[in-house]
Amino acid sequence: MKFFNTILNVIFPVNCISCRKTGSDLCRECLLGSPAAERESANWIFPLFDYHHPPIKKSIWLLKYKGKKKLANTFAEIIYGKIIEELSELSMMSNFSNPILIPIPLSKKRYRERGYNQAQLICE
Repeated sequence: MKFFNTILNVIFPVNCISCRKTGSDLCRECLLGSPAAERESANWIFPLFDYHHPPIKKSIWLLKYKGKKKLANTFAEIIYGKIIEELSELSMMSNFSNPILIPIPLSKKRYRERGYNQAQLICE
């Protein structure tokens, strides 16, 4: 199967949806260069990106609706770094204890349509 995928990648290379660089659907440089989302009024909500920014919006759409599961790994790396950063800052506060991360569940209907849960892929 790996051989077949290698042949496909040579014939139909994967390009970044933003800069067209060969190698991934959304390269790390474009992802990290995407504008940050504005913080919500609730200080416990940590959005990573401006989800209306075209490359971010398209990559989420590709992950959710076109089965581009490799994007889950790309997002997971960024999310992991952000979580570690936020938790390390919060741990310095005296009233910080036992953080809880709550994923938004996928409906059974969407799971049947897609065959996978994109949030679960990111967490794995």
